Amino acid sequence: MEGVSLVAISKRLNTFSWQLLEILNDQPKLAKKDLYEKLGEKSRRKFEIEYAKLYGASLIEEKQNDSDARSFFVYLTNEGKSILTIREKFENTIS
Repeated sequence: MEGVSLVAISKRLNTFSWQLLEILNDQPKLAKKDLYEKLGEKSRRKFEIEYAKLYGASLIEEKQNDSDARSFFVYLTNEGKSILTIREKFENTIS
């Protein structure tokens, strides 16, 4: 995360990315396939692109499921939680 501010990252996120982060904020531990289903996105490719963006920006992380080594749970990182706080503060200043 060095060198790129969360504010700069937040300006590059689209509605779909924000939805993904909000879902993980509301449900902190979700399997990746469950996250995809909750978003209701028909395009798996679009989901994977946005997911990769958030993962690459260190806003989300994966941890292996202890009971099933083939699946992973997705979590918000501290940066992911912080970027949601930044967005909330920004929206409150506009209102």
